[in-house]
Amino acid sequence: MNTRCKRKEPQMKSDKRKIGRIIKVFPEGYGFIKSDVRENYYFHISSFPGYAISEIKRGAMVEFDPGETERGLNANRILVVGDPE
Repeated sequence: MNTRCKRKEPQMKSDKRKIGRIIKVFPEGYGFIKSDVRENYYFHISSFPGYAISEIKRGAMVEFDPGETERGLNANRILVVGDPE
């Protein structure tokens, strides 16, 4: 019998993409985005195809797919659409 917990896969919150700004970036490879409706979304660098964490700048405008896990809101398939303010 397998007693190991399975990791819950992120579920899409809706089929609409959201717009937001990066509010915090950590060198370990993650950070947070504040959406246009003022919700905070966690992200991991793997959600930024083709980017290194050093290229992700605070204040940059992004578009993303919202998701949710048992740990909270997260951003997936992130695309940078504007420069930092």
